[in-house]
Parts: sequence; structure tokens; C-alpha cells
Amino acid sequence: MRMKCKILVAFGLLVALAAVPAAAQAVTAVRATIPFGFTARDIDFPAGKYTIERVGAFASVVIRDLDGRDSAYLPVIPAQDKQSDGRARLVFNKYGDQYFLAQVWTGNDRAGIQLPKSRREREVTAAGRAQHTVAVLIQ
Repeated sequence: MRMKCKILVAFGLLVALAAVPAAAQAVTAVRATIPFGFTARDIDFPAGKYTIERVGAFASVVIRDLDGRDSAYLPVIPAQDKQSDGRARLVFNKYGDQYFLAQVWTGNDRAGIQLPKSRREREVTAAGRAQHTVAVLIQ
């Protein structure tokens, strides 16, 4: 009897998820040419053209190289920018010659996404290297 109840609950959850409106599943994507190699969550990406897509109902993004060589799904957290000028941009934390993707702003509103600092970025920070912020504007 308990097994049947668990199956019914699981089936109900699947039906509920399938009924989520398409607007909640909307994908926000940006394309950018990044002129330097960078790291996102301990994954190294070479300089190049990328799309970064976020599925609205999920707390993750996918970064794809337009040449099809590199891609990764990464966890993100919501971010707010009360002083935004409305321009779409990617924000990187720079330590010496290392760049770490930190934020993605689509330019549609003041809401964006932030990538948590990776283990490697925390190690670089702990080593006392100076941090600079670099923004790549998206056209």
C-alpha cells in the first residue's frame, strides 16, 4: 500500500512539473566575444565566442563555445544591481592574469545571475592576490 502511495505522489509531481507554464521555463541567453581565457567553476575556457543561457525555472546556466568545443552547466544564484545602467555585460574577477566569470547581466532589467566563487578562485583570493573587476559588454 505504501509503495502505491509513493508511486501516485511521484506521478502527481511529474504531472505538476509538466503543467508549469512555458513562461516559467523561458530561456535567457546572451552571446559574447570574450577576448581572454577565463575560468567558470574550476572549468577553463579559452578566449572566443560564447553563449550563456539560463533556464528561468532552474538555478543553473550553460556556457557554450560557438565553435562547439567547450560547454558546461554551472550553478548560479540570483543577483540584483540597483545602479545598473541597463547594458548587458559579463563581469569577471581578475587576479593577475587569471579571469573568473562572476556575473551575467542580460540588460533587460536589474536582475542578473552570479556564479559562486569556485575552489580555485577562493585559493587565489586566500593567497592575497589583488582583485580587479573587468566587464565585457554584450552588443
